[in-house]
Amino acid sequence: MNSKKITYLLIIFFLSGLSFLNLKAIAQESVIQKIHLALPSIVEITAQNKIMVRGPQSLALDKETGQLVHVKGVKTAEYTRKGSGVIIDPAGVIATNAHIVSGANKIAVHLFDGKTVSAVPFLVIDKQDIAFIKIDPPYPFTRIAFADSSAITLGDEVITVGSSPFLKKTLSAGRIIGLAKKNPHESNEPDLFHVNFNIYHGDSGGPLFNPKGQLLGLMVAGQMQSDRSSFAIPSNKILQFYLQYLQSKKEVN
Repeated sequence: MNSKKITYLLIIFFLSGLSFLNLKAIAQESVIQKIHLALPSIVEITAQNKIMVRGPQSLALDKETGQLVHVKGVKTAEYTRKGSGVIIDPAGVIATNAHIVSGANKIAVHLFDGKTVSAVPFLVIDKQDIAFIKIDPPYPFTRIAFADSSAITLGDEVITVGSSPFLKKTLSAGRIIGLAKKNPHESNEPDLFHVNFNIYHGDSGGPLFNPKGQLLGLMVAGQMQSDRSSFAIPSNKILQFYLQYLQSKKEVN
């Protein structure tokens, strides 16, 4: 083979490599654009809770008897829980984790544009760590597309959008590394997805997307170990509970 032919083949090989890289870059850009369209559906949630805390006993004067009596000290303590959620219905319905909003006295929802509105929980399923809260939409919302989570397989690519101080408004991509089922004989639908990236405080309740920008699940917990993995609740389970609620409401009316 002469030098001209070798040069010609090298040029073809080089151009083919560039074409492959360009196609890969275009595909990645397409995924980012699809996720970007879904960003307005992601919210941050702040839940305020009040609890009664028993304090040390103290002495007080009983005005009727004039005697000193022991009085139990009770104080009100407040704490805040933060998380994320996804607007699943343009009417202002948000899906999130139950552990974020359960028992909250006040819930504030921070929308994508920075506006803050109050929310009320209307369905909390503690055992599944799923909750639905309602806000009055300050403007029209776009309905987010749901993916069929029963079709997911090991190795599928997934993306989440962070809300914690570490991952705020950033994309994290990974893959499905596990499909957890409580009873594999009852259904093909997994109870949890195991993914190979971390989430942090404030990311719970955030979305898990497929590359099409469709909602595949809600992030629920991160591993405490340093193995870079987290879990998510499948979208079919979230949709199932919400549709059951709508059906029960319709039957009552």
